[in-house]
Amino acid sequence: FLDRDVGLGGLVLVGTLVAWLSGTTLNGVLLAPIFAVIAVSFVAANLAIFYRPTYNLLHKVLSIIRMKRVDEKVERLFESVNCYRGKWSLLTATLLISVGVQIGCAFVNLLAANAIGVHTRNGWLDYLVFIPTIGLIGMAPFTLNGAGFREAAYILLFKSVIDFVRGAPVMAGDPAIETAAATLAVLWLGVVVATSLPGGIIYVARGGRKRDRIPDSIEAIAGISDA
Repeated sequence: FLDRDVGLGGLVLVGTLVAWLSGTTLNGVLLAPIFAVIAVSFVAANLAIFYRPTYNLLHKVLSIIRMKRVDEKVERLFESVNCYRGKWSLLTATLLISVGVQIGCAFVNLLAANAIGVHTRNGWLDYLVFIPTIGLIGMAPFTLNGAGFREAAYILLFKSVIDFVRGAPVMAGDPAIETAAATLAVLWLGVVVATSLPGGIIYVARGGRKRDRIPDSIEAIAGISDA
């Protein structure tokens, strides 16, 4: 959970900073305020997770409505996450790695766009804003790994900034723009699949979840984080 949480933090951080610095717009709407709202919500949610009074209140509510199983899962999450309380050097290093990953994803998308002759109005800045945005959209829980929503997001975002396709200028509404954006989405999906495949092979070779062992106590989890 914390791995995904810090990863989301890096994604939001990159998107927010670049959106403010570049003043990127979508159909005339500034993206910076939208990212700012997402960033504030992210910080508030994490404060709620790490803040014991908030957990105690939730615990009381769940006890009153007799949701014992949910309460147990929330308690385990709270205790597990709080093993990292005070480990700021570890969390900072992980966040910096996450920021590096997001910048790398933007750069790979830029290379893929150049490979198919797509050029955007603001160059790399567009990718540094749009790729984190697409990442957020792809996290929608009601999709299969973001399938469909991710491709639609590529078309929605990039069709507003693509100026040239294969060296030829394009105007708003040109079908070539949507085709180029969809192609870029498919290329990025191919990169994700290709780079994830080795991990999938290792996962299957290890027997999937069969060999994973959840520690029996919070002390054991704390010991792992210390290691």
